[in-house]
Amino acid sequence: MGEVKHQNGRHPGIGKEAAMALYIDISAIAGQVRVIRAVTKRYAPLLQKVSGECTEDIVNDFVIELRGLIFSYKVTTIFADGSRETVRALRLKGCVKDLATTFWARKLDCIHNQFPLE
Repeated sequence: MGEVKHQNGRHPGIGKEAAMALYIDISAIAGQVRVIRAVTKRYAPLLQKVSGECTEDIVNDFVIELRGLIFSYKVTTIFADGSRETVRALRLKGCVKDLATTFWARKLDCIHNQFPLE
């Protein structure tokens, strides 16, 4: 069985537009992971006092807020030969760095109030 291609010779599925959008979103999320690592390293003594369940809740809250920052839509490209290709594109509604800063400030302040550093 051969490969499936559009009339224009392109593979169906992810197009250039979606690949670019995914690259942007993945870069933003990769940047976010670096922020999380830095915060974790800095506040490790404080985070160690928090139960595993509480830590899991914090991570789940963060994922929910991050998902709220991303939206998707369909993009249809019409080629000169009349063929069409529709892909899903992803974009960010705001700045990941701002979201991370406010999220972690809120969470760490809450944790610090419950478990002050000695």
